[in-house]
Amino acid sequence: MANESFIGWMTSIQQYMEQALEKLLPSADCAPQRLHEAMRYATLEGGKRVRPLLVFAAGELVGAQADNLARIGAALEMVHAYSLVHDDMPCMDNDVLRAASPLVTSPTTTPPRSWSATRCRPAPSS
Repeated sequence: MANESFIGWMTSIQQYMEQALEKLLPSADCAPQRLHEAMRYATLEGGKRVRPLLVFAAGELVGAQADNLARIGAALEMVHAYSLVHDDMPCMDNDVLRAASPLVTSPTTTPPRSWSATRCRPAPSS
């Protein structure tokens, strides 16, 4: 029974966070469009939302408001997405997939996902 109530709590927080992230991230139609599309792709394409779950668990202990917890959880998710995008760049580990999805920085990804705010390319071979 406790496991079912935990799964229900977890699922409701994850859904709440998806909605919060959708609202807090700039629209893909806003300028600069390519940047905002890449931000949304990196942040909204899946994930367990473990960081926001921890924020909500701690916040519920002290009676924090859900909207405040969602903003904190969203900030953590955005920082996490930023770190993953930068970790996957060609000058770092040069991956082309993460969780079976093309990366923002992957050369095989069709635009606009092939563009990100920061580019890091290896120096040309001499």
